[in-house]
This record gives sequence, C-alpha cells and structure tokens, in this order.
Amino acid sequence: IIDPTAAAFAIAKGNTRPLDLMQVTQEGQPDLFSFLSVNWGMISDVDFESEKYRFVGGARFTVGAIVRIANLRYYHGQLEYVEAITAGNH
Repeated sequence: IIDPTAAAFAIAKGNTRPLDLMQVTQEGQPDLFSFLSVNWGMISDVDFESEKYRFVGGARFTVGAIVRIANLRYYHGQLEYVEAITAGNH
C-alpha cells in the first residue's frame, strides 16, 4: 500500500503483514530496530570514512577501502539469532 490513508485504514481493519525485524543492542546506547540491513565493521567504516574522498567520485569507496585495509581495526561483538514467535509456532 503506497497511500498513507489506505495504509491507516488497512491497519485499523487489522490487515497486517509479517515483517522481518532486527533489534540492535549496544551497551550504553538505546536499542535500534532495522528492517533492511545493519552494517558493522569494515564496510560501515569505509562507507562513513570515505566521505572525505568524494572529490574522486565513485572511486572514493576503493580509496576508503585501501586506507582501511592499511589500518585494520578489530571489532568485538556478539551476534545472536532468536527465532520470532509467529501465529504458526506459539
């Protein structure tokens, strides 16, 4: 549904759809929720840090990746998968 009014009516009538959702928890930070993707580590670093290389156009990501590879970081974390409760598996 693209129209916000039609979407509101669909919700009011109880017409919902399941949605894959990710919760990200970081110590000292409020929880975040995502339904598309979450990047963590080198890809995220290259994306953010390559902003200063915009003057080279699309090659900024290559330049940013080379700089990041030359100065590697370590990322500590824990990834957990918890299966969602759905109508079929209460």
